[in-house]
Amino acid sequence: MTWCVVTVLHLPLDMSEQVVVRTLGRFGKVTGYEEPEFLECKGVKTGTRRVRIELKSDIPSTLWANGHRAHIAYPGQPRTCWRCGLEGHEARLCPNKRCSRCLQVGHTLAECKGDIVCNSCGKTGHLARLCPDRSYAARVATGVVEAVPVPASDTVPHDAPVIAPVSDTSAPMEALFPLSCPTSPLIELAETASLPTEAEQDKTAEMVLAEWHAAQDAACTGSPVATPVSVILVGPESTGPRDIKWPRF
Repeated sequence: MTWCVVTVLHLPLDMSEQVVVRTLGRFGKVTGYEEPEFLECKGVKTGTRRVRIELKSDIPSTLWANGHRAHIAYPGQPRTCWRCGLEGHEARLCPNKRCSRCLQVGHTLAECKGDIVCNSCGKTGHLARLCPDRSYAARVATGVVEAVPVPASDTVPHDAPVIAPVSDTSAPMEALFPLSCPTSPLIELAETASLPTEAEQDKTAEMVLAEWHAAQDAACTGSPVATPVSVILVGPESTGPRDIKWPRF
């Protein structure tokens, strides 16, 4: 019995160490396991597994692990066909039949009379997707373990409200969101709307904006404003000239 370091490629990053060790354990005793990381990015795994194993038989070039095909490489490994697992030819020139039920060479699935063999653990009696060693869900499905019931305290009642009710809605908006000075002219425009005078209709947009900014500055500093501000609303949705007066501060 000789030992070597086996490189396992093309398996998902989230596949556990136990699955890889169990898959290779059919060919010898596993004594070490490593998941290398990128040299430039510490903490980021490459996806490759390196397994130290004492070989008792040669490992094929490809293996199935939890429904995923893994490629195996190690020093001195014989070159085998990934389809039938035999030496002397490649898969594209494979002349052999291989049964996907019992994993034996020489006949097809339609001709098979043997037992089902799991291509993940190598045991008989179940498929790989129902392998008891594959996942907790598979162990429950095959009856190896019983499902653990969820405690009642961890469940949400079907009639539970989606959004908790507000305890107090009587407080005014000013108390919930205090402002040091008025910042939105739209509310003031809607509250103080009236018809404009002829003098106010002659004001340009620049004049209205200048007066509005002066009113805001005065409101923040506490200085009074001599005259109110008015504006004319004109647009496709307007019903005619309107005088929107700013309140006196």
